[in-house]
This record gives sequence, C-alpha cells and structure tokens, in this order.
Amino acid sequence: MSLHPTLLLTGATGLVGSHALLQLVQKGITVRAFVRPGSNYRARLTEIFSWYSAPAKLIDQYIEFVEGNLLDIGSLEDALHGIETVIHAAACVREGIESIDMLEKVNVEGTGNLVNVCLEMNIHWFLHVSSVATLGPNPEGLVDEDFFFKFNPRLSRYALSKYAAEQEVWRAVEEGLKAVIINPSFILGPSESESSSSSIFFAAASGIPFYADGSGGYVDVRDVAEIIHRLYALRTSGKRYIVSAENIGTKVFLTQIATAMHSKPPSQPVREWMILPALFFFGIRTFFTGKKAPFSRSVIRMAQSRNAYDNSRIKECTGVQFRPVQTAIDETAVHMRRIISKQ
Repeated sequence: MSLHPTLLLTGATGLVGSHALLQLVQKGITVRAFVRPGSNYRARLTEIFSWYSAPAKLIDQYIEFVEGNLLDIGSLEDALHGIETVIHAAACVREGIESIDMLEKVNVEGTGNLVNVCLEMNIHWFLHVSSVATLGPNPEGLVDEDFFFKFNPRLSRYALSKYAAEQEVWRAVEEGLKAVIINPSFILGPSESESSSSSIFFAAASGIPFYADGSGGYVDVRDVAEIIHRLYALRTSGKRYIVSAENIGTKVFLTQIATAMHSKPPSQPVREWMILPALFFFGIRTFFTGKKAPFSRSVIRMAQSRNAYDNSRIKECTGVQFRPVQTAIDETAVHMRRIISKQ
C-alpha cells in the first residue's frame, strides 16, 4: 500500500460498502476496510471487482484490511487509529425472528459504539448509510427529508433498528461529531447474498406469481456509491439526504425484474388473507429444508404501501445524475443470472 489511509469504511463486503469501496479506490483514495474476522473478504472483493472489470491489484494498492466487530470497542479503537473520516455502511438487513437480536446489536448498539469512539478519537467527519424506512409517509405527495419517522405496527424490525441507529448518530452530532446521513430507497445491485436487496432477483429467477398494489423508490447501488464519494469530498454536516432515482409502481417494478431475469412476470395481486397462509407454508418449508422464505410479513407490507420520494436535495448538493431504474435492473440482472447459474 502506497499511502496511509485516513478513511475507514465499515461494511466493506456488503452491497453498498463493496460498491463504495470500488468507487473510492478507483478515484485513487486509500481506504481502511473494517471487516469481520473469517469473512473471506479478500476473495469476495476480488470477485466483486471482477464484475466491473476493475483490476484486482487495486485491492493491494489502496485497501488496508482491519478485522474487528462493531460490538468490540477495542477493535474499533484499533481500526480508528490515524483515521480522520468514517463511512459507516455496515448493517444487519436480515428479517425474521432469528435476526431480531442481531438487528438490535449490529444496527443500534454497533452504531452507538462506533460514534462514541469517533467522538473520543476526534474523528473529523462521519457518513452514515441509513434507509428511507426511517422517514415518515406523505399520503398527499412526495416524501422529503423533513417527513419525520412515525411509528406504526406495520413497520419492519429493520426499519425500527435503522431509526434507532440514526438517533445514535444525531446524538453524536449534538455532542460535536460532524456527520451526515443518507437515506437510500430500494437499492438495486448484484450480490451473492440472498439477505440483501438483491434477494428480489433470486426470487424472480424462480418466478414471482404475485404482485402488491403499492409503489416505492429505487436506486442503482453505483449511484449510491458515487454519492458517498461526492459527499466525502464535500464534507457537509448535520444534514440528511434521500438517495432515490425514480418512483415506480410495485407491479411495474416486479414485471421489469422478471423480464430481465427471463422469467414469467407476476399476474396475481396479493390479498390480505393470503399473507398468513403463505408465511405458514414457508415457515414449514424452512423447518424441514432449511430454505428461507423469499419474503417476510414486513416485506409484503412494505410492497403494499405507497411511497414516493423527493431526490431534489441530493441532486442540488452533489449534481448527481441518476441512472434510470430500467438500466439498473437490466445491468444488475446480467450479474445476477451469472451468480445464480454458479450456485
């Protein structure tokens, strides 16, 4: 490695983190990647870089790996030694009963630990990757950054944990940490993990017969990575930014996904009475086969909701030009078909 890194990136092998890492090193920025011990991170990143024809030598030239855990204060202190800025992309995104404790520990306690150590070590700037799930609804139009979170029983545990994580960041801002939060909508990008947002491509490969009568925002992971880089250069503080390219109806979105994955598009609407029997069926299947359900109750609820997001603030701040969602779907599907064929 040619330069000592002053930037720490958490979640370096996740969907957002890996693409942000690629974006940063391609710009010649040296990064310290905070990774979980035993996660086979070097091989994983080499594979991801190859998807975009990025030379593997960039990993050795621009990335320093530090193993640790967000719940281990000592490893956080070691990782932050000599660091000036932090991009926090690590998160637990899995839903389900078995993941409740992990959502709380990683997303909430882990973020709290990280910002506390950042305050102690006088970190200059912090970027937190959150989600539009932490924003309140706007039944009359676009949701912008000023629509504050409103609790309701339909919210997923993931949304609740990400909201609590944001509160840790805002608390640290009040205590002197210069920080910014980005709130991406549904992120489109290739991943080998079926627990990421790419799970929709895995599901589409087998066919998705049903659709929900909702709408939402979608964004290419490469655009999220580009925005992270641009905000890193600008170092704005005390603000949040919605990161979303387009607002699309759920049926249209699922049809585009199915077409791109060369499968049959959905034709039957989801009815409320179908949810419990479907979850029961997949629960039984998981018990006997170990194969996880392709969706949870909260995912269905989210798909049934109608949300549209205003991206004007991030466009004005960074000048980013978002890729069309159709382009994001088609190009992600190319990678996902290859990933699935190898499994």
